[in-house]
Formats: sequence, structure tokens, C-alpha cells
Amino acid sequence: MAYVANTNRVNNETISPVPPVGGLGGSNDAYVYDKSGYVTGQGEATYEYDAARQMKRYTRNGASVRYAYDGARHRAVKIQTGDTTRYVYDNKGHLLFERSSASYSQRSYVWLDDIPLAVIDQKTSGELLGVYLIETDFANTPRYLRRLSGNTSTPVWQWPFALYGEVPANCVLRDIRTDMGKG
Repeated sequence: MAYVANTNRVNNETISPVPPVGGLGGSNDAYVYDKSGYVTGQGEATYEYDAARQMKRYTRNGASVRYAYDGARHRAVKIQTGDTTRYVYDNKGHLLFERSSASYSQRSYVWLDDIPLAVIDQKTSGELLGVYLIETDFANTPRYLRRLSGNTSTPVWQWPFALYGEVPANCVLRDIRTDMGKG
């Protein structure tokens, strides 16, 4: 990482191997900041914020994703080309449910107090696609997702613990259906 002189702002990151141009694997381009210190761009990507400083739009390579928030400042809607995903939270701010219009799927999250326990994927018709158990660390941060049945030893998603958070998660939760061969 390279920092802007005399600040704590990252100028750019070096990702190796170099991500493909236009891909979703990141960018080695320099960050662009507004006067408040919020990232407003990086290479082909631009970020826009609302008055509450929550991201309202992300644009990259001509594709745009918009976000809307509820009164508690939780992301309530994500709108992208051909898909709208809606999110529902409990009064403690735990994500309970999400539903995608394009994939005709829904995902439920099971909690025990502040500990996330499981993810249940199903079609909007009710057909079960998969149940996954969540393994958390000492701070209840999800670190592994494993199938409830079948190959339970290999995680379908993982985010290994590392000091200072320098290790990214290895896949997007939305890609679990592809991993299961049902995508």
C-alpha cells in the first residue's frame, strides 16, 4: 500500500497478480478522495454518497448499483441492472432476510442473540437450496460457512482471521449456489 504524504489515506494498493482490466478483482489504480476523506473513485469505479454519508451509487465500467437505506440506516434495497434485492433487519440491526427479484431466491439468517448461526437459501417457491452453518470468531464475526449436510469439512466460504484485517473473504456469499452446482 502507498499512502498520501503526511496523511493516513491510502493512495493505491498493489494487487498481485494484477487484476484483469474491467474485472471485479480489484484495481491497482490510485484512490480519489473528496474533502471529507471519502473515497469517490478508483480507476474506472466511482462512488457517490447521500447527505448521511452512506453510499448511494457505485458505478464501474458503465454498470451502476444503487442503494437505499431504512430509518435505522441499514441498507434496505440494492438495485442493479435487472435485479432488485431487498433486506429486512430485526430491532437489533441483525440481517434476517434478503430477497432477489432476478434469481427468484431468498436467504434467511438465523441468530441466537448476537451470534449468527445459520444461512438458509431457498427459491421463492419454498424449495430448499441449502442450509449453511456459520462459524464465528471471538467477536461473533463470521469466519466460515459450512454445509449442513454433504461435504461438511470443506467450507463454502471463509474469511480467515488475520491481524489488521488484511485477508479478504474468499468468495461472495451470493456465489454459494454456483459452488453447489445449482447456479
